[in-house]
Amino acid sequence: MGDKPMHERPRLIPVQDLAPGGFVCTAAGTAATVARVTKRRYQGPVIGLRHTLSPTTLWLTPDHQVLCRPAPRTMGGQMDWSGSPLSSLERRQRLRREMTPPERILWKRLRSEQLGVKFRRQHSVGPYIADFYSRAANLVVEVDGAAVHSGVGQQGYDRARDEFMRAIGLTVIRFSASQVVTDANAVAEAIRAACTCPPVAPDQMQWIKAADVREGDVVLFGIDRTAVVLSVVESKQVEAEVSEVVVENRDSLSTEVCAVQAGVEPKHPGRV
Repeated sequence: MGDKPMHERPRLIPVQDLAPGGFVCTAAGTAATVARVTKRRYQGPVIGLRHTLSPTTLWLTPDHQVLCRPAPRTMGGQMDWSGSPLSSLERRQRLRREMTPPERILWKRLRSEQLGVKFRRQHSVGPYIADFYSRAANLVVEVDGAAVHSGVGQQGYDRARDEFMRAIGLTVIRFSASQVVTDANAVAEAIRAACTCPPVAPDQMQWIKAADVREGDVVLFGIDRTAVVLSVVESKQVEAEVSEVVVENRDSLSTEVCAVQAGVEPKHPGRV
């Protein structure tokens, strides 16, 4: 972030150009002072992270910590959420045949990857069946009819259902049936935005090693800490100079791609 606090003159500079006394933006969106910067030779694997809000690939050593909300790693099947219990097959098929008019309207907007990701209708998620589900976006979309979802008992059921899905790493968004009928375009655009930049609660974020990050995980981008889904996670072998940036209180850095803990990074990994 240069040599002045971010509220005075925010700018991006290569991480290897940081110097003691300079300021960086932390994962919390505050400014922190650089204590020291050291460099060393490194030979081994590096992990590259990229998403749609930045053209840059951020390269990190495997042990480097990334602030993210991990996507679900498996839900049966071929370790890819493809499994659906046979016990609910008949019910899923019946729900597909008996979709409500608002559900049919929305399905026309979601099918065939019109929003950039694949959706499934009436898909099993644990003990529940989601109206619409995208594995690629880790997103569940529910359409609530006023007659069915207005009761106290149903509202309690919906809360428990949403808590379960969020606990396993899914984003859940709900629309009323009237919203879908009166403005399907706006609903579709809201879903498209959630596929790219899902809403994330602070307590859902955690520090995990770059080696454990996967496509579909959600990271925080920029000073505004916008939540965005990682679209590419790749690895390669390098022999390069790496920079170790230490800031006050061993804090974090907000880079050109995501927030990382202050520590070892390959040379030219991005900008902070």
